Formats: sequence, structure tokens, C-alpha cells
Amino acid sequence: GDLAFLHDSNALLQAFSREQALIIVVINNSGGSIFKMLPFEEQDERFNRLFETPQQVNFASLAKAHNIDFISVKNRGELKPAFQELSRKPGISILECVTDSADSMKIRKNIWK
Repeated sequence: GDLAFLHDSNALLQAFSREQALIIVVINNSGGSIFKMLPFEEQDERFNRLFETPQQVNFASLAKAHNIDFISVKNRGELKPAFQELSRKPGISILECVTDSADSMKIRKNIWK
């Protein structure tokens, strides 16, 4: 997810040393919505501050700062062409999949039923 990627983003400093294609896929739902699966999610104010950790990082700018190829997709139809394009390029690239955290949680809850 986006927060895990941001936590480890300094690893991008080694991007220049890779010759093979390595695509980092970032599921960007603007924060740690995975924690909404915990039983105390209903306590909105404290939950949001302590767990969800909303972020507004511009991943394109982060990729540009490291001279890394970047594509952002917003739907399933854009995913395969973007992945194919990046897979033809040597080195590290970032594929950002922008999702809506509320919609994702609804889908998960429906699947669990």
C-alpha cells in the first residue's frame, strides 16, 4: 500500500543500479485503510489520527525526484497497458493504482459475506 511504500521509499536511491525491469505497484488509497478491518474502526477521530494516517503525496513527483519511470492508473482497463509499457523499460519504475478507500472497503465486506 501507499503508506508501506512511503515508509521504504528511500530504497529508491538504489534505482540507478538495476538493469532488469522491476515494477513497484503502489495501491494508493490515500492512507492506511487496511486498518479499517480492525474492530475499533468505528472510533473515527482517534482511529483516523492514530491508524489511518491520511497522506497526499504526489507519487509522480517522488518518482521524478529519483529519475524513475512512473504511470498512474485509475481503473482496471488502464492497468494492463501501463504494466506492459513499464515492463519494456530497464530499471525500477512505479505503477500507481489510485483507489477509493471507501469503495475498496465495501468490496471487501461484500466478498467476506
